[in-house]
Amino acid sequence: MRMTRTTLCLTLALFGCAAAPPLDTPGNEATDEAALPPSALQPLGIVEAVSGTAPNAERAVRQVSSQVAACLKPALEREPWLRGELVFQLHGAEQAKATSVSGELASLAAASCVHAALNPINTSLNGQTIEYTLRFAGGYQPAEIEPRRKLRQRAGAVAWSAQNGRIPAVWEGILGAANEQLRRCAFGAEPQLQEPAWGVLRVGATTSFGWGTPTPNEAHACMQRVLMRLQLAQPRDGAEHALSVLLLPEPEEVDETELAAVQASPPSHGGITSLLNSGQGSSLRGIGVGGHVANRLRPEVPMLRMGKLTVNGKLEPEIVRRIVRREFGRIRLCYELALKQNPTLGGTVTVNFVIRPNGEVGKVTSSSELKHAETVACIERTFRGLSFPQLEGGPVTVAAPIELTPGAAPSASAPQKVGGKLASELSMGELRAALFQKAVPFVIVPASDGREPPALFVRDQDDRMFGVYFAQQGELGEHGDALCSAGSERRLVVSGTGCDAMLQAMLD
Repeated sequence: MRMTRTTLCLTLALFGCAAAPPLDTPGNEATDEAALPPSALQPLGIVEAVSGTAPNAERAVRQVSSQVAACLKPALEREPWLRGELVFQLHGAEQAKATSVSGELASLAAASCVHAALNPINTSLNGQTIEYTLRFAGGYQPAEIEPRRKLRQRAGAVAWSAQNGRIPAVWEGILGAANEQLRRCAFGAEPQLQEPAWGVLRVGATTSFGWGTPTPNEAHACMQRVLMRLQLAQPRDGAEHALSVLLLPEPEEVDETELAAVQASPPSHGGITSLLNSGQGSSLRGIGVGGHVANRLRPEVPMLRMGKLTVNGKLEPEIVRRIVRREFGRIRLCYELALKQNPTLGGTVTVNFVIRPNGEVGKVTSSSELKHAETVACIERTFRGLSFPQLEGGPVTVAAPIELTPGAAPSASAPQKVGGKLASELSMGELRAALFQKAVPFVIVPASDGREPPALFVRDQDDRMFGVYFAQQGELGEHGDALCSAGSERRLVVSGTGCDAMLQAMLD
């Protein structure tokens, strides 16, 4: 039974009916190419290709090009750099089927919208076929994003075995270079990013990514594609690292002076202490935050805080700050050894050092209020082991004041038990359950081959992130990480300064 023109018009009623002959009427094929309706996809920089056994296939597809364009325009507003193809095979089934997708486009949410736009044609083919290819060739100019829509970044990194060595210093500048693309992902189209987005990129023999966000949407998918394209330095000797990325949308109306003052102010508590009563958990339950908030903890542990850096040379102070703070675990160990001899010891140690053009640290000296030569020498050794990105100009000189404040730290011999078990003997699943119960925000490093996740990150109120992992006895060596709990065979290790507060949150 042949389809009449009236039937086809009714089928395409939702999209408008142009003067096109039925698909299966021999002799009615259009011979005048100029008579084809103009394609709405050309302004988007998308090239169409149509083939198949159905007569007038190109004309039929052109009839719905405005609907297809409406599907794809938001994706290009968010990602104007998209390249690749979407290929749809229309064969009379109930839905258009993408038989092949090349390039970066396999996960585009817009593909299902294109399915719906093509479906009225697909259901009228009567056994004939159309192959419809959409090639994203570039050239689309998206609308400008409101300048007040800002996206803050925070990042942390961790390596979970001694063989991994240090985190590559080059990672420090990579996220900043990708900020504009991430900002367009967040605000370029609806739905816009409204809540913090927290994810983890695992880098090793292969690269994988995992979101902690409860319901990732198109904004998250776009950001994931950007992050997966980062040219991160591959670890050597089969090692693996993980990069934790926190993206924080700021309100459209923001007082820049007030914001700068808040960001410059020192945290009121150390490590994870202040996050426990921050109220940030409610929007991040999918990344391991419980529905309640733990009691505020008093700062009863030794405190480390970096004062105002002085950096002379072509290197951003924030890069220096992040790399130095990454080694706070080692500095804390230096300090805590001295506190065992003198529990009231405190003061500021200002470390002066030179960064050579190759990123290595040269001469290191210090001036100190701390009356303990061994601790000062230990801190200087930590700075000599720092590694920075290669410099474009000459050497850079830095003065880094480290303020050390004693606290009522728990006895080293006190049992550190969580759920009746030593913290060092927990499984990763038990550790996650304890963090969840205590409302400590965390996100898990993606596992490989169905194994237990190798590490996770916790986050404090100042949006600092600390890597948490287990190591066998004797494997804590070249990291700037702090030993939290040691058992007969395993150690619980936390990077940076989050160790004591995290344990206090979880201990029985």
